Order: sequence, then structure tokens, then C-alpha cells
Amino acid sequence: MKKILRYALLSAVAMFSTAAMADTGTLVGLEDNSLGYFGAFSTQLTLTEGKMATYEFTNHTDKVANSHSWIACVGAGDTFDAANPLVALRADNWENIQWGSTGISSNYSWDYDGQTNQQKFRDEQDGASVVVTFKYKNGAVTIHADMKTVGGATYFEEFTKTVTGNITVCMSIENSHMYVTKAEVTDLPKGTLVGLEDNSLGYFGAFSKQLTLTEGKMATYEFTNHTDKVANSHSWIACVGAGDTFDAANPLVALRADNWENIQWGSTGISSNYSWDYDGQTNQQKFRDEQDGASVVVTFKYKNGAVTIHADMKTVGGATYFEEFTKTVTGNITVCMSIENSHMYVTKAEVTDLPKGTLVGLEDNSLGYFGAFSKQLTLTEGKMATYEFTNHTDKVANSHSWIACVGAGDTFDAANPLVALRADNWENIQWGSTGISSNYSWDYDGQTNQQKFRDEQDGASVVVTFKYENGAVTIHADMTATDEATYFEEFTKTVTGNITVCMSIENSHMYVTKAEISDIIPTAISAVKAVNNAKAVRYNMAGQQVGKDYKGIVIENGRKFLNK
Repeated sequence: MKKILRYALLSAVAMFSTAAMADTGTLVGLEDNSLGYFGAFSTQLTLTEGKMATYEFTNHTDKVANSHSWIACVGAGDTFDAANPLVALRADNWENIQWGSTGISSNYSWDYDGQTNQQKFRDEQDGASVVVTFKYKNGAVTIHADMKTVGGATYFEEFTKTVTGNITVCMSIENSHMYVTKAEVTDLPKGTLVGLEDNSLGYFGAFSKQLTLTEGKMATYEFTNHTDKVANSHSWIACVGAGDTFDAANPLVALRADNWENIQWGSTGISSNYSWDYDGQTNQQKFRDEQDGASVVVTFKYKNGAVTIHADMKTVGGATYFEEFTKTVTGNITVCMSIENSHMYVTKAEVTDLPKGTLVGLEDNSLGYFGAFSKQLTLTEGKMATYEFTNHTDKVANSHSWIACVGAGDTFDAANPLVALRADNWENIQWGSTGISSNYSWDYDGQTNQQKFRDEQDGASVVVTFKYENGAVTIHADMTATDEATYFEEFTKTVTGNITVCMSIENSHMYVTKAEISDIIPTAISAVKAVNNAKAVRYNMAGQQVGKDYKGIVIENGRKFLNK
């Protein structure tokens, strides 16, 4: 009897031990951390468009060696080739081994300098719980990691890489080991349904999650959009309202995807690389076909007393479009997505801080004239470059802040600039202020104005555009000080051939949030036709059917006109 009882107890202990070991997950690497870079790999998973892979694990380091912890891996084809990775991202600095950290977002830098931070990394990573997802969508894989330390601190990292065809993903190590509890492929989440799949709801028929924004915050919505293609469908609507709740009866902004027109009314100030308007059945059908199944990312950025609504759209056929609109606002605002005879699946609806941007210069302002440069952009006739940034000075040195630069050819040569315009006096270093227009002079005489310049420039938000048309480049700067004072500067220079533009500094630094080339945007706005039309069914701008005697802007056969 004692033998039977002892056997039963031992069996129970063995079963418990086996279960406990199973709970720890699959070991990748060696517990003594003796394996180097790409020393071992987890289960490899192959992804196709529309799929995602999820890995969950605990990570362990030896804390005493030059340990770099886990590595997120992406390779082309059906097997990960460590000799030729598309992406290999290390936890210690989340840097792409293919090389550099361009495009990586994070709320923590794993880099270390000296023993203190190096030890902090090892201590934080040892025993940390990690979830890494690889999402393959719209021709790109997004790698996202959420990390929680044994002390409860949380960090995230994210990176996106353009890919084609099948890709294979896995987790690897460098002088560490991990216990993997999940490694699986699933479909990308469809998201939260807004509207009805039969598209029977009209204008403002349903709303996504509402998000309240304050100055310095942004909201992001990601979704797929669906129409029925046969009705007078207007697709999704970007909404902004005053206060902490969106009031559909009194919106500040309601922008429809089909023509990106402000329901409050008119399209003034809207920029786009495509018009969703249609005239007649052909283009009307094109709109429906393009919008159906389209992937959309809409951001609402609240900065400097205005909200900027930006939409990036990618059709199932791969065509890409953008739309953008800015509206002055005050106090809290609430944003959301709505529909008109359509529906959407929302996969993201979140509020975050506005991105700080890419640092140019040193925060201690120790770099002199042309001390550092932003991304350089090469322009040809008919193109424009836009830079958006916040500017910072030390306020106590002879700081001259940012510099707008233009050079001949495909690289800016600081030794021989065509134009170099300083913010402190908007003077052409090549030299003189001839031809410069402005509503403010950054020049100073004596301590009072000198200090005024430093105070105004520190923390100022700036947008600089370089427009190359008619054989000349026009440089225009709009500046908003932290006290909301606004200034502009403008200068035109005759040029030929390619030119290269960039932003630089003098004893200052900046955080650049935009550096891009686009076509020059026409400023003319087409007037609404005034006609007296008595044909077909008519709708008002709220999508409601109206009679022939209805006065105002109406839609008939896909055309908008003013019925008198």
C-alpha cells in the first residue's frame, strides 16, 4: 500500500513538473547564454498578405556579458536566411541590422553609454515578458514589440518595411535565451464594424469610437472601407466637433471621402492628389470601385490652435491617394469616423502625443553655422519641398536659429550655396535682403530685441516650402511662436536645372516632422455652377432626397450644383 501511495505521489509530482515545464514555453538558446548573434531561432512562420504572426516569450540575459538579447527577424521567401535578412531588429537598440534606425518609433532607447545604462538594459530585459507581432498588410510588414519588465515598466518599439511575395519571420537571440509560449499565424484582425454590411444607413448613420483631443495630441484611425457600389454611396466621413462629444447636428468639420468636402460647406483649403468628385456614371462607378475594400489611415493632429485631418488611402488595386484639410479650433475637440451608405472595419482608434520628429543638431546648441543638416531633397521644375519642424535655441548665446538652404545640382554644397536664409534676420548669406518680403524682422539692436528674437524662436513651429516654378524657387516660411504670434517670410531666387534644398542650423536645433517632395498644388478653386436643373432625383448635402423646388446646393446624377 505504501509503495502504491509513493508511486502515486511520484507520478503526481512528475505530472506537475511536466506541466510546469510546459508552461515555461519552448527554450530558444542555452540557459548559460553562450550562443552569439543568430545563435538559435524560434519556430519560423511564413506570412502572406493579410496575415500576421504573434510571438510571446520571456527573455533572459546573463547580465554580465555584452548581451544584446532577442532579435526580431524577417526574410524573403519561405525560409529565413540569416546570411541575408530583410530585417533583423535587436531589442537592445531596436536598430535594423540592414543598417540604421530610420523609421523606427519607440518610447524608450535601449542604447547605452557606459556601465550604468548598460546595466540598466540588462536588468530591465532579464525576465521581461515580450509580445512581438509581424503584420503583413498593404505590401509592408509592421513589426511591433510590447515589453514588460519584472518591475512592471512597459516599453514599445515599432518598425515598418516594404516587402513583396511570401516572407518568413522568427525570433532569434544574441548571448541570451528565451522561453517562447506562443508562435502562431492568424488572419489580420478585421476590426470593429461601423455601420451595417448591407450599407443601408444614411449620412451619419453610425459612428466609430469618439476620441477627445487637446493641444499637442493626435488621433489615429485605421480601417477598411466598403460600399455597395450600386447606390448613391458616399463612403466614410471624418468628423470633428467642439467639446468632449461629437454633435452630428452641429459639426465643426465633416469631410466625406467621395469628394473630401467640408459639410460646413465648401472645399477651401483642402489639398489632395486625387479628386473623389464624379460626373456621370463612369467616374461615379470609378469612385465606388476604388473605395470598396480600400485601406484608410486618418489622423487628426491638434497643433498650434488648429486640427489637421490627413487621410492616406490605398485601393485593393494598389492605387494610393491622400487628402488633407486644416481647421482652426479652440479648447477640447472630439473626433470620430462616420459613414454614408457604407460600412467600415476599424482596426485602430487611439490618442497619442504628436510625434516630436527627427533631431537636427545637438540639444545643447553647441554646433555653429551649417553645423547640421536635415534630409536633403532634390527639386525639378513643377515640384515643391515641404519641411515642418519645431525650432529651439539656447536663448543665451548668439544663436541665429534655422537656415533655409538651396544649392545647385543634386547635393547641397555648404561651401557654395545658391541661397542660405537665416531665421534671425531672413537675410541671404550670398548676401543682402533684396527681394525679401516679411511681416516681421528678426534683426535685433541691443539686448531687448535680441532677447525677443531668442524667446520668440525658442519652441516656434515652422513650415518652410520651396516651390520651383517658372525658372525660380520661392522660399516661404510660416512661423508660429509659443505665444501664438505668427510671422511669415518669403524670397524668390532664379535657378536653372536641378536644385537641392534642406534645412540647417546655427547654434540651435530642430525637430523635423515632415520633409517631403510633392507636385506644386494649384491654388485656384472652381466655382460652383449656378443652374436651374429639373432632371432626375436630387439630394441635399446631408444625403436626403429633396424636391425640384429645393433651394441650395444639391446633388443630381453625381453632380453638385446650386439650385436657385
